[in-house]
Amino acid sequence: MFEHLFERLTSRYLAAMFAATRLCGSLGGALVVYYVNLTVTLPEPTLTRFIVACTTVVLVAVILSLIVAGWETRHLRRTLAQLFAGEEPDPAIALKAGREAVLLPARHHWNEAWLVPCSTLIPVLIVLGLVERVPAATMLNVTLAVFMGICLSLMSTFFIMERAMQPVVRFLLDKGVPIDFERLPSNHLRTRLNLCFGLVILITALMIGTLASQRAADIIKQPENQQAAVEGLRNHTGYITLTAILLGFLFSSTISGSVASRVGHLVEAMKRVEQGHFAVELRATGNDEIDVLTREFNVMVQQLSQHDATISDLNTNLERKVDQRTLKLRLLHAELDQRNNDLETALADLQRAQSQLVDVAHRAGMTEIATGVLHNVGNVLNSVNVSVDVLNENLRRSKVPSVAKVAGLLNENAAAFKAAVSDVKLQKIPDYLTMLAESLSAEQQQVTTEMQGLTEKVQHIKNIITAQHKYTRRVSFREEVDLHAMLNDSLAMHGSSITKHAIQVRRELSPLPTILIERSKLLQVIDNVVKNAIESMASVDGPSHVLTVSAEREDGDVVIAIRDTGHGIRDEHLKNIFRFGFTTKAEGNGFGLHSAAIAMNEMGGSIRAASDGWGTGAAFILTLPLTPDAVLADRAISATPVAGAAAAPGESRCEIVT
Repeated sequence: MFEHLFERLTSRYLAAMFAATRLCGSLGGALVVYYVNLTVTLPEPTLTRFIVACTTVVLVAVILSLIVAGWETRHLRRTLAQLFAGEEPDPAIALKAGREAVLLPARHHWNEAWLVPCSTLIPVLIVLGLVERVPAATMLNVTLAVFMGICLSLMSTFFIMERAMQPVVRFLLDKGVPIDFERLPSNHLRTRLNLCFGLVILITALMIGTLASQRAADIIKQPENQQAAVEGLRNHTGYITLTAILLGFLFSSTISGSVASRVGHLVEAMKRVEQGHFAVELRATGNDEIDVLTREFNVMVQQLSQHDATISDLNTNLERKVDQRTLKLRLLHAELDQRNNDLETALADLQRAQSQLVDVAHRAGMTEIATGVLHNVGNVLNSVNVSVDVLNENLRRSKVPSVAKVAGLLNENAAAFKAAVSDVKLQKIPDYLTMLAESLSAEQQQVTTEMQGLTEKVQHIKNIITAQHKYTRRVSFREEVDLHAMLNDSLAMHGSSITKHAIQVRRELSPLPTILIERSKLLQVIDNVVKNAIESMASVDGPSHVLTVSAEREDGDVVIAIRDTGHGIRDEHLKNIFRFGFTTKAEGNGFGLHSAAIAMNEMGGSIRAASDGWGTGAAFILTLPLTPDAVLADRAISATPVAGAAAAPGESRCEIVT
């Protein structure tokens, strides 16, 4: 019935529901008048005014409750109007509308529980007490009558409104309006049942008790009407009991019907799921235990449907996959036989080349050890050199002269100090501080002299290692290299210098595959470029410097770029930057970048420098092929000399062909 009315009335459905429930609630006012007339004897003018007052306050209560209901459904009414008009509602308002639709029966009757007594009982009591001057016992009977009428009206309209809102909630869910049931307060069936039947029993007991008390008072006052009073008490008690039974049966039927209907739908849905129909979905419009169970059942069915689809797909594709795997195994077996034959052939070649490889590996190992020792000693010396610089700086900032100043001040004011200090031992403090200052100054001078000697010796060792590097000749031995790890290792080797000069390191490393290359040569080139960048930024005064290291894949090559914010390279120096013997450093030998260019060429790559001019920093770009054999073969076949390739403005390119 309610679904049919909702389809016909559309957006006017809420107004019709409120009008119907107000009409049903108005019957509570008639019940109050009937019960008061039954239990209380009022004179004719007072009774008429009481009926008029009851009628008036009931109308006022109806109007106020309609206003409250309109406020409680302001978002819901707007959303329903937009949906029926084919418009898309605002998401925030639609969310509030869903909440209002679910909570409306409980919230509205909670508000009416205090609004209706305030707008009906209080005015009636004021009229009876102040205007009509009725006794307190009569006002108590009126209060009980109003209480019973309000309770019956609220219970009746609550069940009507709860049932009437179900098609509204279903409509909102069908239209995609979100309703977050988990955040809404839950309704407990047990509480509703206890409250419903408790109120029915209480109202019945009050009515019968009050009626019996009134008839007993009538018998005492008018003994001659005893038979009529007893007969009236018996009749009205029967009427009240029958009415209470009917109301209890009506309310219990409503609640049990709702529970049985929803449980029946759940059982029917479970049977369909048991038969393999996983497209079952139940609509839960409330938030009590059965509604929560219904939503959990929907979630369970969705999971079962997903699992069933997965199992069906596995069963369908299993045989096909087995056939495919069997065919692949056969092909692999044939390929394995072919490779086994090739392996036997290659094994003979390998044995012949093994003796040659042993000799080459022996010489390569000797060179590797010599270069590794020189490299590691050089790294340690770099750390020692940084530590020596820190110690020299600490010696220059020593507070030893301050001790001498304190001693001088005390000696200048010796008379005042001795006059202020009575202890003979404390009077010797100026002399002690003077001797301490002289001793500390002598020790500081001695340590300074030793540190200067240590600095010269460390520099001498570095010069020896640099000279030995020129005579190390590595045997070409390529291996797989992780460029990200190599770049991080190179930065870690210069970590002390980076920290000392407050240089910020920025890494822009794209995912790269490992490449087959000579590790030591590439590490030497990267180390040389990073060291030059750090030295360039260290010679520039500024609040902060940035060393940017990037690596990316570009057209079959790996491009490594190392950029600094140092002095940069002058335009007249840029074209000679890789020439042997060219240097701009006071202590440089012009061999580092030249050897880096030779090493890059031997590995099949290239190196170029770029700078926008003096004071703008510099960048060194290293290009390495992902397949060095193919690149070297292409270079050998190509008739165009690489050394003559043109460089872009602001760049210097060096690719030496040997």
